[in-house]
Formats: sequence, structure tokens, C-alpha cells
Amino acid sequence: MPLLLLVSLVTTAYGWLFDQIVLLPAIMQVANPLARSKRRLRLLAVGAYVSADLLMILFVFWKKSGTAYAWTAPAWLLIYLGIRWGIGRERQGEERQFTSAAAPRTDARN
Repeated sequence: MPLLLLVSLVTTAYGWLFDQIVLLPAIMQVANPLARSKRRLRLLAVGAYVSADLLMILFVFWKKSGTAYAWTAPAWLLIYLGIRWGIGRERQGEERQFTSAAAPRTDARN
């Protein structure tokens, strides 16, 4: 459902900045796995989020109109997909590490 919300917000024919509150399920979906992820991924996610927020704050100070914020929905989608991709890669690495540690050792020396 969170991905559907993000895609629908990106592809909508119209939208307002305050409509993006509907993206809270997407944030909540990645918050817990992100909190348990490696420090590097957390820093990248926070950096991307803070960068997008700072740019939006600058737009407010520059008194940009509503259409100037059309980039925000695709930005949230890309950040979401990046976080999900990073979490998935970490899980694959953990599974590989677990299966290689659990695999029986075969020594050539008998």
C-alpha cells in the first residue's frame, strides 16, 4: 500500500504540498527496518530527507508558488525506493552470511 500511495501521488493530475501527509504509511513502513539497519544507510536516508526538507524551506523563503513543489512527490518516491533497496541489500547480505556460516564445512584433508 505505501508504494501505491507514493506512485499515485506522483502520477496525480493535481496535488498540493499538504496532500503529502498521506505518505505517512510509507514513512512508517521503512522507519522500523531503517532503525535496525546499518549506520551508513541511516545516515544516507536522513541526509536525503534533510536535503529535501531544506530545499523546501528555501522555496518557502523564496516565496515560490505551489507548482514549484512538483518535484517533492517524485523525491519522496525515490527516497522511499532507495531506503527499501538498501534494507533489502542488507537483508540479503545477512542471509548470505547466515547460510555460509551454517553450511557444513568440507575439508579436502581427510
